[in-house]
Amino acid sequence: MPIVNLPPNPPKASQATPKPITITTPDYRHGVVDSRVTPSSALLTHIEGMSWIVDYYSQVLGGDEELSEFQPNQIAPYQQYHLIHRYELKLQDSLNTSINEETGVASITGTAVIYPFMTPNTGDPFIADVGDGRAGQFTITSVTPKSIFKQTCYEINFELSRFVDEALVGVLATHVVQTSYYDRDFILYGQNPVITSEELAAKTTLQTHHSNLMTQWMVMFYSQEFRTFLVPGQVGATYDPYVVRAMFRMYNQAEHPLLQRARELNVDGSPHVFQHSFWDALLDMNPNLLFDAFHDSQLIPIGVWLPHAYFDSIRFSGVQYVVGAKTLVNSVDRDYAYEQTPMGTELRDLGDFAVDLASLLYNNVLGEFTYPGDPPLTPGNAFLSTEIPAVHAVALSEGYFLSAHYYADNAAGMSKLELMLKDFFNTGYPNRTALYGFCESARSWGRLEKFYYIPVLLALLKISLRSI
Repeated sequence: MPIVNLPPNPPKASQATPKPITITTPDYRHGVVDSRVTPSSALLTHIEGMSWIVDYYSQVLGGDEELSEFQPNQIAPYQQYHLIHRYELKLQDSLNTSINEETGVASITGTAVIYPFMTPNTGDPFIADVGDGRAGQFTITSVTPKSIFKQTCYEINFELSRFVDEALVGVLATHVVQTSYYDRDFILYGQNPVITSEELAAKTTLQTHHSNLMTQWMVMFYSQEFRTFLVPGQVGATYDPYVVRAMFRMYNQAEHPLLQRARELNVDGSPHVFQHSFWDALLDMNPNLLFDAFHDSQLIPIGVWLPHAYFDSIRFSGVQYVVGAKTLVNSVDRDYAYEQTPMGTELRDLGDFAVDLASLLYNNVLGEFTYPGDPPLTPGNAFLSTEIPAVHAVALSEGYFLSAHYYADNAAGMSKLELMLKDFFNTGYPNRTALYGFCESARSWGRLEKFYYIPVLLALLKISLRSI
């Protein structure tokens, strides 16, 4: 029960926003302070204790409000909460049960550690499994920081206040002014694991597209005979070491069964396959590497490699062509090494890609969807244009699978995919609405376009997942 009488006209609900979780105020820096920051978030997954999944209710306080425990009979405006669904506590030991000999009342207490992304308050309630098929509403009785640093974990002591029924959950729901969700994956990236419902929807959509496209690419381009991934539809078995190397950089072998069977072929022996490429710039998120990357490519015949079996060279793999640079980028090796320019051929057009149809499908997708949490695309935006193709045909591009306009930074001739890449390198984040359109329309691409463009989408999807 409240300890004071309510006024005749209760005040309106507090409009105070929930306290930020990670924002801190700037501090004075003395000359003895080392400016380097060593984030502790990388160690958070190793905190000792049993994972205990709870629904956590963080108190939302105005400037003149005090901490207090949850009172079911209190009206909602006087107790407001930020609900975090399925938050993870690190339970220390087990729950302690004691019985008062005089009253016969059982008391359940415990201790847990909370990640530093949220500051707990004395009196915060949470709902958790008590182990016998019932849920209990616990109340935090004390909070102790575990270190003097900004990014510190908190040790909390708590006790069982009451068992939970449907009526209690309904009462708590009337006190909730903000709802978030906990996602443990974000701790692995050093990010705040408490995300909004829009961010959860975005993450789910990204993960679905990522899983579908990765499986499609692996199955479509894995060769059982050569035990690696091959460029489709050429006059002979063709290997692109840059794409295969990029895929092995993005994924470890445990992420897909075919990656456990696939291998990188040894292409040592030709400088034309050891140049910086677009993939280095994309995976390192460094546009400056584009200046040193080769821009045009060719299919180099396997006869360029020396016939020495003990080198385990690609010469003896059965592959007939290797994708490499047509023109070498200036390097110190060119000053001192003998350079033999191979006479290669061009990529063969497979005739299975209709640019206009793919662009129409892409425009239809964007016309009916805006990515959760992103501002809608406004009329006049290049991604909504009916004149700019969604992607260029790979075999008809004058550059290495991307157009010469992209490598020359000429936006007037770029495709929408290349414009998205340009924006990505400028901002560090891809336009997620545009990215969604490519993921949805990728099924209309030809095999050659899927071989080169789907790995680009996969890289951008992984980056988007880490930037939610």
